[in-house]
Amino acid sequence: MESKLSKRNMVLIKVRETEKENSGEGVGFNELVELLKGNVSRATVSKALDSLFDMGMLNAEWKVEGGKWRKKISSGSAKLFPH
Repeated sequence: MESKLSKRNMVLIKVRETEKENSGEGVGFNELVELLKGNVSRATVSKALDSLFDMGMLNAEWKVEGGKWRKKISSGSAKLFPH
């Protein structure tokens, strides 16, 4: 069955789902691309993230994981309104 959600909304929902599953921990870009594989292309994920960052729907912060810096994407203004 084909999804009626926009690609941008699919990206936002996947970020929020992953954040909930990981106790509030954000998701990395490559991990997000893998989770959406088959539904949203890598380029579309990137464009959707740009749009969602611009709207203030998502935040990103740099964290050290395993000795490497990773940019973690998480809910932005959505945190102001509990789900």
